[in-house]
Amino acid sequence: MLQKPYYQELMDNLAMDTFGMTQVDAQESKICIDCKEPAVDKCHSELDLREYSISGMCGECYTLNMETSDED
Repeated sequence: MLQKPYYQELMDNLAMDTFGMTQVDAQESKICIDCKEPAVDKCHSELDLREYSISGMCGECYTLNMETSDED
C-alpha cells in the first residue's frame, strides 16, 4: 500500500510543473496558485474558501478551470 507522503509528493510535483508553486506555497503567500492574485479577494462564498483550502485556487479560477466546453 502506498503511503500518504507519496501522494503529497506527487501532488506537489504536479503543482510545481503546472503552476510553478505548490498548494502550500500559494496558501502561505495567501495567493491563488493559478492567477497569483490575493485569493481571499476572489473567493466569494464559503464554498470558494473551502475549495481554496483544498486546491489553492481562488473561486474564480476554480470555476474557470472546471467549466466544460459544450463543443465536446
